[in-house]
Amino acid sequence: MGIDKLIIGKSLQKTSDIMVRKTLLFIVIGLWYLTGCMTGSSLNETINSQTFVARATAVGKPTTYHNMNLLGDPGGRLTTVVTSDIASRDVQQEISETLAVRGPGIVYSRLMRLSMDDSTKQPSILLECELCLNWEVSDLLTYKFNLRTDVKWQDIYPVNGRKLLAKDLKFSYERQLTKGWPNATPLKSIEDVVVGDEYTLRIELRYPEADFLLGIADGHSKIVPMEVVEGDGGLKNGPVIGSGPWKWLKTENGVGSSFEANKDYFEENAPYLERLDFLMIQDPAIGIAAFLTGSLDLLDVPLEILKEYGDRIKGFPFRESHRGGGGPIIAVNSGEDPFNDASLRRALIKSLDPVSYRKEIWNGKGFLGAGIPVVSSSGLLGNPWIEDLFHKPEEARQLLDGRSPQINLLVADFGLLYLELGYKVEQDLRAVGFSPIMKAVSPLKYAELLQESATYHVLIGPVPPASGPNGYLYSAYHSLGKWNLLNHSNTMLDELIEEQSSLGFDSASRGELIKSIQRLLLEEGYVFSPVNQTTTWLLQDNVRGFAPNEAASEYFYWAKLWLERN
Repeated sequence: MGIDKLIIGKSLQKTSDIMVRKTLLFIVIGLWYLTGCMTGSSLNETINSQTFVARATAVGKPTTYHNMNLLGDPGGRLTTVVTSDIASRDVQQEISETLAVRGPGIVYSRLMRLSMDDSTKQPSILLECELCLNWEVSDLLTYKFNLRTDVKWQDIYPVNGRKLLAKDLKFSYERQLTKGWPNATPLKSIEDVVVGDEYTLRIELRYPEADFLLGIADGHSKIVPMEVVEGDGGLKNGPVIGSGPWKWLKTENGVGSSFEANKDYFEENAPYLERLDFLMIQDPAIGIAAFLTGSLDLLDVPLEILKEYGDRIKGFPFRESHRGGGGPIIAVNSGEDPFNDASLRRALIKSLDPVSYRKEIWNGKGFLGAGIPVVSSSGLLGNPWIEDLFHKPEEARQLLDGRSPQINLLVADFGLLYLELGYKVEQDLRAVGFSPIMKAVSPLKYAELLQESATYHVLIGPVPPASGPNGYLYSAYHSLGKWNLLNHSNTMLDELIEEQSSLGFDSASRGELIKSIQRLLLEEGYVFSPVNQTTTWLLQDNVRGFAPNEAASEYFYWAKLWLERN
């Protein structure tokens, strides 16, 4: 059956709405980047420079990827989708996720990357070396990296297969930190990058930054060759030459990008595919049709489309990628009447039924929480404890004690799922005695409202994306933060946020503090997220080794999958 026949009778308006909302979300994310809303660095620097206490040196020796469970013969060609074009190929100036994760950006290596395999429970932003062998940390201000000695640039002019050295990392990081460039954000805490010898690099920070290692592992923190940057065309129009597992073949607007395996890549058994193609398909319905006809091997599918095509696709394998945070939040303005009264905030929490929201709107996918990015799944609170806080309408009525507060309920119109959530929240609030007035606002207006907490009582919408806990906590939930979504003045919450930022990235003590922050946010009735950000992928039956972790713009998972061949 042809693609055209498969999509006859489908609602073009629905798929058009999905594409429009996705485009608006990208625009809003761009605005957050450009206005500095994606990081809490300024406040973090001010506070930590005043309160920092020296701590012991730490040494990291993470594992390096070796695929030991390969089936069949290596090779094969895999095709998946990309939904937007790129403006240029300069991976350090552009914030495009297409460029970084499904475009020319996948040819580049990073100093570190996310650690991920089939056994890792998500969400997880645990790290491992890529270009380094190990690292040492002194007082969370000085990081020393010992680099691999077997890494070479791809053998393409003008780099010509020379060895990758510490000076390449220094050059790349200093260029990425160019003032005004959005990709400088992950590295903002860097004071100096010092080359020790050819394979030793030292990075000194201006202030302690608990998520610094995550910044250099971010998918935008790529190591680029100085010869291309300084040559004709630069990174924007020059040859695409990296040291990663893929060699770039072509990128065409309206068509997509193609890559072949880098046979000289320094890690054993990566990549296992011979070729990887990203095919431009913007309409989700056409993507489903292409998958069903076997034209695509992998496809990430919006939930609206999953619901519509449930019967057609239920026999195919699927994978889910979970990110801590990133989903919709329901945030309360605790600094204004009526929710400056803690009893009314708790009445609101007890009136809502997020378990049913997740089941009915999100098909039971994801998990309930406080909406905070966590380092690993062990940093999440247990579902039974969280669920016990909600859906107690009789207790909510008792807390209201005959009162019927009128509240403004603002819902960001990022599509049908958000609006449906808004309607259900409005109904549950009204059922116990609140008098909510729901108003939908455009994505662009929502971006403005995040910094104007006095204009709403309850806000429903996506959180500005943040790869790690620190920047998000400072910006969103610290009383002096960029947004202070909660409009609070809770000293204990501020102190917990400040204390976790002075600890090691993945230390157990930091994990416990972040758990304490989540408990406080939920018990005080400040904020919660009914579902985290989850991506569902459909796989053809012969796809193996696909374990996508999309946090922090990760992309190495493309090098770890293969096609089983008879």
